[in-house]
Amino acid sequence: VNADLRVGELTETITVSGESPIVDVANSRRQQTISGDVIAAIPSSRQYFGLTTLVPALNIQGNDIGGASGPIFSVFQIHGGRRNEGQVLVDGLSMGFQGMGVSFYVPEVGTAQEVTFSLSGGLGEAPTGGPQMNIVPRAGGNVFSGSLFVTGANGALQGDNITQEIRNAGLTGRNELQKLWEVNPALGGPIRRDRLWFYGTFRHQGNRQLVAGMFENRNAGDPTKWTYDPDSSRQAVDDGTWKNGSLRLTWQLTPRNKVNLWWDEQTVCQHCVGGGSRTGLVFAGGIQSPEGHGRTEGFPQRMAQATWSSPASNRLLLEASLGLGPDIQFGGLQKNSYDKTLIRVTDQGGAIPNLAYRAAFWSRARGLTRVAQGSLSYVTGSHNAKFGGRYHYNDSLGVNFYNDSQLSYTFLNGSPTQLTMFGNHDVRQLVTQGMASLYAQDQWTRGRLTLQGGVRFEHLSAEFSDQQIGPNLYIPSAIVFPARDSGVGVKDIMPRMGAAYDLFGNGRTAVKLFIGRYVTPTNSTEAYAGGQNPVNRVVTMTNRAWTDNGNFRPDCNLLNPALQDNRASGGDLCGPWSNQNFGKEVFATTYDPD
Repeated sequence: VNADLRVGELTETITVSGESPIVDVANSRRQQTISGDVIAAIPSSRQYFGLTTLVPALNIQGNDIGGASGPIFSVFQIHGGRRNEGQVLVDGLSMGFQGMGVSFYVPEVGTAQEVTFSLSGGLGEAPTGGPQMNIVPRAGGNVFSGSLFVTGANGALQGDNITQEIRNAGLTGRNELQKLWEVNPALGGPIRRDRLWFYGTFRHQGNRQLVAGMFENRNAGDPTKWTYDPDSSRQAVDDGTWKNGSLRLTWQLTPRNKVNLWWDEQTVCQHCVGGGSRTGLVFAGGIQSPEGHGRTEGFPQRMAQATWSSPASNRLLLEASLGLGPDIQFGGLQKNSYDKTLIRVTDQGGAIPNLAYRAAFWSRARGLTRVAQGSLSYVTGSHNAKFGGRYHYNDSLGVNFYNDSQLSYTFLNGSPTQLTMFGNHDVRQLVTQGMASLYAQDQWTRGRLTLQGGVRFEHLSAEFSDQQIGPNLYIPSAIVFPARDSGVGVKDIMPRMGAAYDLFGNGRTAVKLFIGRYVTPTNSTEAYAGGQNPVNRVVTMTNRAWTDNGNFRPDCNLLNPALQDNRASGGDLCGPWSNQNFGKEVFATTYDPD
């Protein structure tokens, strides 16, 4: 029997559509997520500060337009918080230097799977009350796929608002882009299908730009010259070059156990071709000529992480991770040809007041960070609980270097008026800091009302290794400080709680309330640790007034702290030390034990 089955007449069409909720009505935390597709589509600089500008209410410091300055150091906060409250994380691992929220390390956002901002309302797992930016990297899959991003620009693509009125006011040049570039290939795929995958990226970026109002010094490198002689035909050029490569391996050990391994290695070199600055900001180094602008090298810049996750059941999730980094080293000389016999000069007069030129100071800082953390989550839908802990270890080393004379000069219109003596030449400041935390949090939903609560315990401690100041030119006898505990053992308990209510029951309008206690995050340079380091509490710098006889050399006994007038014999007039405790084991600051 043959039968012909035909489609019946179409009498009705039903269209089913789904729409993601705009408002989170079941959480008192404020959070925003930017997907990888959005990151790829928006015309941003592909730097992390290019995304912080997209989030309302964030206050950004150290931003850049169009990425012309490269991946510069940028901090951010919200609701009047402190500069170190804004945290940047890579897959939950902080990239902050020594407890800060950010660092010299450059996170890669252009190839991220997504970026999530938590703005407020963090429960027990939140280390700060400020904003957190978490960059979730891509992982490989069973299909080979890749991408290639290439960009470049030059001065022809930059606007110009220099008018004759501005030129008449003294600005003869602008911060003009010469060139910038970025090459960013990425590739991912299976090593073994359904079991082991990889995802790797490489990034090379750099920039060169002219410095407004700053020119090369014709006298640079000449030990017989003591003035800044600008060459108006050679405007100063500042520069930066960044390279990094990363590899992520994802291993599905069993259906319920997955491991992620990630390694990122970076090299950075700023002010290595040229340099110079016309900004008077202290943190930017002040106003500096090209030869007076210190070189900043960063190698190695390293972050690595191993994570394990296991959904033990439909309701129970176990997670743990070990973090290496950021391991950071930065600092360096101005150029390979730097002459350590040259003395740095700051002229308070001249064509550019308060210009530092002739030579640069330099330093070398190192920071090692280790993080171990784990958590247990119990989720039913209407009831979500989480318990966890974290240990954060920092080991920091700071070293300052000066010229062979351990001096700097202050001029007024080319004539010496003051000299500064430095006693902390080649002094290593060693600080070890640890922070342990435990937390618990829970969330209940009943109808339209969601209640949340959490508590966090933190313990902070620090200690100092063997350290000493001297012997050197101005501290002839070494001041030795044996290894010791900092005396700080801060313990804090921080409760947090909140509520969210779906006002009309349609998921469009929510009323939220949150209150919590958050201690200020600390780093090794603050009073908790670095401020109590005995090396930092000894006076290692002092000024003295100076009238020179014309040879630009202090003809007096600098180890004598008293006034000396040697002009009758052809010498100099040297005022007394501005701080008579210079080089003595007398602490300039004393902290109350409580």
